[in-house]
Amino acid sequence: MPLRLLGVFAHAIDGPLLSGGVLAGCAAEGAETMVLYAAGAGAEPGAAREAARALQVPRVVLLDYEAGRLDGLAPSTLTGVLRDVYRSFQPHVVVTLASEEGPAGDPDHLAVHRAASAAFHQVRRSSSGRRPAPLRLYYAGLVRRQAEHLLPRALAGRVPCPGPWSRQSIDARVTAVVDVRRHLEAKLRALATALPGADMQDLGPWLGYESFARAFPEPWVSGVVERALLAGIHDEQAGTPPAPGALGRAG
Repeated sequence: MPLRLLGVFAHAIDGPLLSGGVLAGCAAEGAETMVLYAAGAGAEPGAAREAARALQVPRVVLLDYEAGRLDGLAPSTLTGVLRDVYRSFQPHVVVTLASEEGPAGDPDHLAVHRAASAAFHQVRRSSSGRRPAPLRLYYAGLVRRQAEHLLPRALAGRVPCPGPWSRQSIDARVTAVVDVRRHLEAKLRALATALPGADMQDLGPWLGYESFARAFPEPWVSGVVERALLAGIHDEQAGTPPAPGALGRAG
């Protein structure tokens, strides 16, 4: 059975920028991939679909919530939608947005972060043999030096709250760093679609690595950085944690 990866994001730019290389790499290696955008059916639904095609991601779910207003939804609303998507797609790995409480947090990102995490744990608690539970949850984000180089050009005037978003980084929490340079051209094509008019070609050196914090399960070896998000999944399905040396190759 193919491995399945689901990306859950707020805006059409989030997927290509934060995990476009991982999505492209997993798709190229035969994994079933899907992306969901909570505010994706708004002004540029075609851009989200074109960006997914550039990454070879065949399944795209665009919810019609309004960008900048996701934090105004009842907490159970988005969680319930995501829970149904998880149960239908049955991902082995879920990737969603890293986000922080307080004034530095983008409210849309925080709403998706909370809902995706809550749905993940709800599905795990209610899983059965017929409905296997997702095995891993990762939070995608930029390390600070990436944010400093990428975000002023990529996001200014293009998404809600670009200032707060640019102040977030996951340096202290990174558990996985994936080398996606082999898929950089696909990632750049997706970014050009999601950010029409933005020239990011010279920013390639800052786009070739993607960073993640694993939220579930907690890393089994402290200080060991994963190099691939789907590595060792079959071992986990069998109930055997992979050895530290089996964390997977880069990108």
